[in-house]
Order: sequence, then C-alpha cells, then structure tokens
Amino acid sequence: INASGQKNYPKSTSHFNPASVLFTKAQRNSVILSNFGIAIMIWGVSYSCSVYGLSNTFRYYAFPWILMVHWIILITYLQHTDAAIPHYRGKEWNFPRGAAATIDRDILGWQGRFFLHDIAHHHVMHHFFPKMPFYHISDATPYLKAFIGEHYNFSAKNGFKALWETYNNCQFVENEGDVIFYRDRKGKAARRPADQYRISRMTPL
Repeated sequence: INASGQKNYPKSTSHFNPASVLFTKAQRNSVILSNFGIAIMIWGVSYSCSVYGLSNTFRYYAFPWILMVHWIILITYLQHTDAAIPHYRGKEWNFPRGAAATIDRDILGWQGRFFLHDIAHHHVMHHFFPKMPFYHISDATPYLKAFIGEHYNFSAKNGFKALWETYNNCQFVENEGDVIFYRDRKGKAARRPADQYRISRMTPL
C-alpha cells in the first residue's frame, strides 16, 4: 500500500502487487509465489491456533518470530542509519554515492559473523554488488575499502550502544538541501556538508 514509500509512486504501488513499479517483469512470478507463501503461513498460524490454542502458538511460533524480526530490524536500521552518513537528493545522488551511504558494523562479534553470515559486518559490499554470494563478501570487502577510501564507513561500537546513540543523534533531516546529514532533537549534526552544499538557514554544529 506504499504507506511510507515514495509519494510520486502510483497509488497501486505495493510489495504484494506483482505489477507494481517496484518490480521488473522477471520478478513477477517471484512476487506471486511470495504472496502464495504468505497466504499459506496465515492459514497455518490460524490452523495452529484452532488446534493447539493461541497460547501455544504464541509460545512456539510467534515469540521466536518476534525475536528473529527484532534482530532483522535492528541490524537493518543500524546498517543504513548513522550521523556520519550523508543523504543525497536530486542531481547529487548517483549509484556509487547511494551504495556508499551505509555502514559496516561489528554487531555481536564472531557470533554475528557465524550465525548471521556477516550480514552486518560487510553490508557496504552488498550495496555495491547485491548479487555477490555472502561467502565471498568477507574476502572482497578489503578491496572495496581500498578502492573507495574515506567513503567506506565502519563502526566497531557495541551494537546496543550504537542503537542508543543512533536513535538519539539521527532524529531528522532538513526538507531542503541536496547533501544533508541527520540531526538530533536540538537540530545539531555530527557532520556538515561541504560549503557548496550548505544552506544558510541550517542550524550550526
């Protein structure tokens, strides 16, 4: 239903609509199959509730599912949100800039590397080469880091500390400007754009 997506998309835009502008023609059957899988799961959960009860279904399915989704949301949020990452609009956006606007994080240390297949540790590489298998990303990241230099973002900060700081430091961005950074509740930013991208009305650092 495009509740939080681009406002210039058609009203029919939806992740459940195989004809949506979000998907290519080659992805149509995958979207249909995904919708079918969702319908099967809804039926399965409903059936489980009728046979085993709501309490048992929540205990053995819903609660573990909530824990899993918690990690996915936390990691996805921290991969794409940081006070040091610039936002680009209009003519200032291009693929390399957009791909580099993410951050690798050492979330959960070796557990994150092993159990989550480096999902947080090497996300920048995934942005540049989304079809690269996860088992090659670890070896490839040092080469990308050397190539893009200072545009590579990494944080070794504890994941939960990073979540707290990111939430407090990344409250909003200005409605104006083509190169902007997150600001906190007081309107202060950790970084500012180069002089040619600055807007005079911006709150100083």
